[in-house]
Amino acid sequence: ANATQDLSGNDATDISSTRVANVTGDVTAPTLAVSQIVDADSDDIIAAGNLTYTVTFSEDIDASTVATGDFEVVNPTSGSAAGTVSSVTEVTEGVFEVVVAATAGTGTIKLQVKAGAVIDDVAGNPLDTTSAIADGDGITVDSTAPTVTIADAEYLSDDIVAVGDEIQYTITFNEDIDESSVSLADFNNAGTATVQLSGLNETSAGVFNLTATVVSTGTVQLRIPTTATITDVAGNSLDVSSAILDAETIS
Repeated sequence: ANATQDLSGNDATDISSTRVANVTGDVTAPTLAVSQIVDADSDDIIAAGNLTYTVTFSEDIDASTVATGDFEVVNPTSGSAAGTVSSVTEVTEGVFEVVVAATAGTGTIKLQVKAGAVIDDVAGNPLDTTSAIADGDGITVDSTAPTVTIADAEYLSDDIVAVGDEIQYTITFNEDIDESSVSLADFNNAGTATVQLSGLNETSAGVFNLTATVVSTGTVQLRIPTTATITDVAGNSLDVSSAILDAETIS
């Protein structure tokens, strides 16, 4: 009788010795390293709003198996920060952009692939999601606007200056400020004297010095006007719906 053979022509009695080379196809499961879940924020602190992640798998993934429901936003620490996954888009083979909408509040959030998520490569091999796969970096959510105080250091401490005198000001915010958002244009004199502002610099996180040189007679009161656009490092704007003034007026 004729021997039973497999499709490669091997006799049934020899099938156990058939080399793996005779088997074609991809039987390797895809992987996702925590270092390949990368957020687009360089300093890992944001205000409420959208944040885009790039998620890079080890190989091409069947995009039809990847959906917003495969991801979740968790808060690994105390705080009220939270978020939702609003979209998932394949940008190239095995690479997806995941957009997270961070809600108002404070605390830390992380994006992760859910435990039990079903994500397959193009050959149908599933990603191992026995445990959740989380971004290695937490994102701090800060939705609180900064506040500020202005103090002058008039050198005789008598609140009287002459033309040509310099007044040193210290502008102290309650938190770290985006230094690039602070310029001399964010300050002016609410008094009647003409002054020249100069020497604006950040001396420590959230603390700035500024010099006002008196050019004409009158009063001097440093002001942050309603046109100022100053933000903290998370992007929250200083509230300038009303101008912010030095508590003292110098004559």
